Amino acid sequence: MSDVTSARLTITGLRAGYGAADVLNGIDLTVEPGRLTVLLGPNGAGKSTLLRCVMGLLKPSAGTIELDGTRIDGQSSAKVARAGIALVPEGRRLFGPEPIADNLLIGGWVSGRSKTQLEADRESMYERFPILGRRKKEAAASLSGGEAQMLAIAMALMARPRVLLLDEPSLGLAPKIVSEVMELAVDLARQGVGVLLVEQMVSKALAVADQVAVLGRGEVVASGTPAEVRADTAVAATYLGVAADA
Repeated sequence: MSDVTSARLTITGLRAGYGAADVLNGIDLTVEPGRLTVLLGPNGAGKSTLLRCVMGLLKPSAGTIELDGTRIDGQSSAKVARAGIALVPEGRRLFGPEPIADNLLIGGWVSGRSKTQLEADRESMYERFPILGRRKKEAAASLSGGEAQMLAIAMALMARPRVLLLDEPSLGLAPKIVSEVMELAVDLARQGVGVLLVEQMVSKALAVADQVAVLGRGEVVASGTPAEVRADTAVAATYLGVAADA
């Protein structure tokens, strides 16, 4: 992904919910290109709802979402993907019966590139994730949890995203694999991708973050560098479940 075209994701005054109930109550958040932004907060705070809005899976009731100054809020998920945003959803959601090789092509299909281009990108995914290359003819359902997460991330990268959204990528994974996923997120950010990581493993997320935002009851209750967020004793204890000096 050395040819990444960087882009800034800007969320302003975002409100959204389900039915008559708002889950997000005026969110302001910026994901800078080439930086890893971590979104923390307890269950029910609205983290996944925010990602759904960005990805075009849920229409906001107010506010704007812009990619390099162009509004994308309210657009279809296909248009959002073509604009340069990719989501690795919680639970991975692979095409289980299909070969790993075909899953990768499906991941890149939305970009509109030719089959030749997609096949070249697929080869680069095999280089990045050798286990996928070795097992490319096997069904995606045969992969272990960690391998399946690597495939899910590779599928998102096949779309050549400018901004990558990761929703709870550590869920159900062994500690060693969690560390590998975190290292991959850092590596992608260093290549120019804007990465927004939603995570429950607070200490690991803070260790890799460039910027942190904390959600509580649909609002940003704190934001800043990891050190700044840790230094806020009330926020650390109430929303992160850790001591300020942990």
